[in-house]
Formats: sequence, structure tokens, C-alpha cells
Amino acid sequence: MGKPQGRTLVIHVRSDVTPDPSRQCSVDCKTVNVYASDHQKLRWVSDDGKKYTVDFEKGPGFPNPDPGTPFKDGQDKPKHTLSTADPELEPTGPQGYYYYSVKDANGYICLKPDDPGVHVNP
Repeated sequence: MGKPQGRTLVIHVRSDVTPDPSRQCSVDCKTVNVYASDHQKLRWVSDDGKKYTVDFEKGPGFPNPDPGTPFKDGQDKPKHTLSTADPELEPTGPQGYYYYSVKDANGYICLKPDDPGVHVNP
């Protein structure tokens, strides 16, 4: 049995139930394996109706493979930030492990990049 071709993996984001000021959020899949050769796609969605930004910007101690993100925009340039409102995207970057953080609607990092990641396989 092979890997599903063209499948979209959906990652759900939500605010933790603890009250502010903790301002933490979480994802339901901490590490996601995606297979580029199978044209698998990724999409982040909000479970609580709030807007979140997924950020693949490189940070100290979190060395993503160059160019720092597995995604490209419509002009074939690296796409470092995604929104929970964006459609599914197919990773086209080099294989490797990509750390990302999640920011809330105010730009506050509610999930640090030491936790979630995307592993792009050939």
C-alpha cells in the first residue's frame, strides 16, 4: 500500500482554554510528515474562529533548510508566513525539518517554534 497521492493534511490551531494573560495556543499535530513526491498539501485552520499566522521565519536555534520555508508564493518566491484563512499549499522546498511558530491576530507568538514542525520527505 502506497502513500496517498495529493492528500491534504489539515492542522488545527486553537487558543488554549487557560485564560489570558497566558495567551497560549496549540496545534493538534506537533510534527507533520509530508511527502513532496506524492504532492501532499498542508493547510492550517482555526478551530476557534480566531485568526492565526503560521510563521516559518528562521530564528536562532531553529535552523530551517534554506530558504527557511517549504512553501512558495504565486511569484515563485519563498512564502514564510501563512494564515489560517489561506487555502492548502503544496511544499516545494528542499527536504528537511522546518520549525514554525504560530502568532495570534495581534502578532503575539502564542506557540513557539521549539514545538511544532513540518518534515518534508522526498
